Amino acid sequence: MEYIFGLRTPVSERLESIDINAITPASSDTRRSMTKPRTHWFTNDTAPKIGPHSDKLKASPPSRETKSAGGKRGLSVLRWSKTLLGMLSKRAATTGVDFDNLHSPSPEEHEEPNRADAAKTQGLIERIPHLEIAGPISLRPGDRAIVHVYLDTLPATDGEVSDPISVVAGSEVEVTLLTSSHFQIEGADAAKFVVRAEDPRTDAPEFQVTVKATDAWDGDSPAITAVFFVDGRPCGKVARSIVINGIPPNPEKKPDGKVSIVPNGGPPADLTVTVVANPANDGRQFWCTVTSPHLSKFQAGVRQRWNLQDVTQKLVRGYMDKFTAQNTKKSQLISELIGAGKLIYGASPKIFQEAFWALIDAGAPLQTIAIVSEEPFIPWELMIPTRRIDGRPVERDNPLGVDFQIGRWTDVKVIAPTRQIKLSDCYVVAPRYEGGMLLKHSADEAKLILTQYRGDLITPANFEEVQSKLGSMSRSLIHFVCHGEDSDTGIQLIRLEDDDELTSSNVLGIRGLSKAFIANPPLIFMNACQVGRTVPSLVGLGGFVSSFIELGATAVIAPLWSVEDDIAHEIATEFYSSVKDNPGMPFAKIFSQIRAKAYSSATGKDTYAAYCFFGDPYAGAI
Repeated sequence: MEYIFGLRTPVSERLESIDINAITPASSDTRRSMTKPRTHWFTNDTAPKIGPHSDKLKASPPSRETKSAGGKRGLSVLRWSKTLLGMLSKRAATTGVDFDNLHSPSPEEHEEPNRADAAKTQGLIERIPHLEIAGPISLRPGDRAIVHVYLDTLPATDGEVSDPISVVAGSEVEVTLLTSSHFQIEGADAAKFVVRAEDPRTDAPEFQVTVKATDAWDGDSPAITAVFFVDGRPCGKVARSIVINGIPPNPEKKPDGKVSIVPNGGPPADLTVTVVANPANDGRQFWCTVTSPHLSKFQAGVRQRWNLQDVTQKLVRGYMDKFTAQNTKKSQLISELIGAGKLIYGASPKIFQEAFWALIDAGAPLQTIAIVSEEPFIPWELMIPTRRIDGRPVERDNPLGVDFQIGRWTDVKVIAPTRQIKLSDCYVVAPRYEGGMLLKHSADEAKLILTQYRGDLITPANFEEVQSKLGSMSRSLIHFVCHGEDSDTGIQLIRLEDDDELTSSNVLGIRGLSKAFIANPPLIFMNACQVGRTVPSLVGLGGFVSSFIELGATAVIAPLWSVEDDIAHEIATEFYSSVKDNPGMPFAKIFSQIRAKAYSSATGKDTYAAYCFFGDPYAGAI
């Protein structure tokens, strides 16, 4: 699968070597692309515990101390088949901007805060979430077991999928239990507890489950997961696969970092959807929890298994097949996009559909939708809700991403993003391309950003300089104007100068970058180009978006498919102008207004619908 983001020579060379009058203007059709144990009696009298201290089960709890050229910008978020990408075509542009002098004064040097000191100042304490099962080692239909969920200071053990958390002392945390189809939860499936600094261990009230008869199992993998919430927002999880009938569970995905549970202080979204993957991690087994403060049924959250007939990546690719087909006429693109939006909605969790229409029918406030999900491929923004009333089909006029502020966050730790995004300084990465690879609006886009925020154009834009700048000090905004490629493995890359590459894997290895992001979490805007296609090409997630979220970005903006260059620049201009002219305006609202243009008869082009905001639906610049 190929994409292009860029190569450049020094500006002075480029300007000397290019005959501006001889350049053929780039076609307006070119596109950019680019997460207290006790003894109990069960059917098995010995009732050992499945968990960290199964050998110490007592009445009291144990003590736990190509390369193409020009055109369509293209670093996209969804990964698709190689056949969806075409040959990249030439792109040429003119500019009167001096790249070598395109920068504003550097921000004042500042000393990065010590992480431990910062945590102490904010009253943060670090704990490890655990999930233990008190019951037979191998459960059988009819067996009962007690589920213990707690936080302490000891590492996760074999069989647990758990990330350390930093929690504000005194926070009230709600824990919700999710199970595969093998279990029936007896009694409450949610409980609350308060985390105090003086308590090395904090236990949630225990849960009880019973193993169902085999005819009630629906083919998913046996597992139990506990999801944590603060202020109604998902803030982490711990999961464990379970042995049933002696069959060993599928291997779990290992934890990969620390997360923070911090009270948000603001109102919850009107509709919050939390999607958690079964530890089997097969791309089709999930749990969905839907909450809304406006509906009594959903105030405490309603949970439902969401098992799909195939992995979501293949399902969405199938739904979008005609939209990305090479022989699809431009006049048909929006119709194909609308049709795909209806099909994708049909595959969405039924409990989400129920909550959505309940809000609509009740006339309840519905402006913001927050999606926090381990499932990365479903484009919720494009869904067009449909239903039947008295046997007749009824549908919304617009997709969710036009009528509502949608913030999507794809995090394997299931942690809701921050709402406060500080924009004060920036880096711009705009590699200097030659000949047919010149990006028509690259210089103007860089100048626009550097005029609005103090910062620097990283020059030369080779790997050594990009690594040096990003790894030494983060800026609150990092904007990319580039060409790139996407491989079948999900690794994305940006073409830098000197034939260098910045990839979604080597960016994770830049020394100091994670520390810099912790000190100053940035907004990432990936405005990337792919050329040579007259229709969109869908490509993969698991690339830069996932990498930047893992590193600690506060939000990410990226297109879901290849986009037209002129419109891509227009969208960047509209976004930054809206941020400047309307302080505090939610980024999700800005993109809902931009997305609406795709479905307008006057301005309808698919590029307007391509951009996705990964962040909180209330998040705006402060």
